[in-house]
Amino acid sequence: MKKLIIIDRDLSNLNTGGRYYLAQVIAYFKKKNLSMEIIDCSKFPKAVKKNRLFFIVYILKFYLKYRKGIFNFVNHGLHFYLLVPYFVSRIMGNKYGVGGHLAMYTLRKNLLMKWIEFLCEYIFLQGSSLIIIPSKAAVNQFKVFHLERKNKIIINPVPQIVGQGNIIFRKQIHKLIFAGHVEWRKGLDILIKALSKLEDLHLHLDVAGLYDVNSKYSKEIQKIINEYELNNNVFFHGYVSPETLAHLYKNSDLFVFPSRHETFGMVLVEAMSFGLPIVASSIPTTVEIIKDKVNGILYETEDADALAEAIRKVAYDSDLRYSIIQNNVKLSKKFRNWEDVGNENFNAILPFLNK
Repeated sequence: MKKLIIIDRDLSNLNTGGRYYLAQVIAYFKKKNLSMEIIDCSKFPKAVKKNRLFFIVYILKFYLKYRKGIFNFVNHGLHFYLLVPYFVSRIMGNKYGVGGHLAMYTLRKNLLMKWIEFLCEYIFLQGSSLIIIPSKAAVNQFKVFHLERKNKIIINPVPQIVGQGNIIFRKQIHKLIFAGHVEWRKGLDILIKALSKLEDLHLHLDVAGLYDVNSKYSKEIQKIINEYELNNNVFFHGYVSPETLAHLYKNSDLFVFPSRHETFGMVLVEAMSFGLPIVASSIPTTVEIIKDKVNGILYETEDADALAEAIRKVAYDSDLRYSIIQNNVKLSKKFRNWEDVGNENFNAILPFLNK
């Protein structure tokens, strides 16, 4: 049997849904006693981590020195770094699989960089033997790469944390929660602009997720908060433990998901399990999970006015809110577990280890 090599940026910090997913899959693979090696890039020498060329040479040296008879698996977000090493690895007779979580080129604003990113992604994905994708919406995102002949498997993740115990019906809406990285694609700026239109509701927003105060986007967020005088309404918690996040979910009245781009939305199913009513942007991924006026309210993506109106509707329509809560509780009882997800990934990769 071939050896499985898994590469990731930083498996010591499970602060993204994709990284948590991979960690759970690795834990399952260990139970199966797979011959496996984990390469955690966070443990590389500092000079290697900070310099893309050094990084490429470091990985290339790794393959040239040791690796024949392996199958590589990696999140395709590392395509810039691994394009050349994986090409060399393929010449040596190896194959690789990809966890395709997001078409990275779509996040680039500079047109030249967008095309460069697209080209690198295209080459990297075309060279792969297996692509594991977390949703049907993500499959559609990857259509532009013309992967019709590739082995593609859809494996939905499950929540990191699941609410337990009795669900409390919220008689009023005061406390909102946003869970996710504070970055452009998550759409926090849209939510804060919507808050400025809802002064009569006296809303409090908890932001739970990695927050770099020095990033360009975080500074833009703070500028919006200052402009609308919302400093007493928005609270940044930074990256929080699962226990703290569970506490925030339990003490919130409404979950808001204003994302511009997602491939699954793990936090949506987490919020459902805590019986929270949900307001979410109508991106394709969300529509797979949230049915409008059934287990949440959908609004037109990017539209702060539409988001404010959706929040107002949930706040004032107690019958609709109660129905959404009840439906979310019922649906959350049907969630799969990580054992199922691990087994599906195992069955997808195993044929390539046996070839």
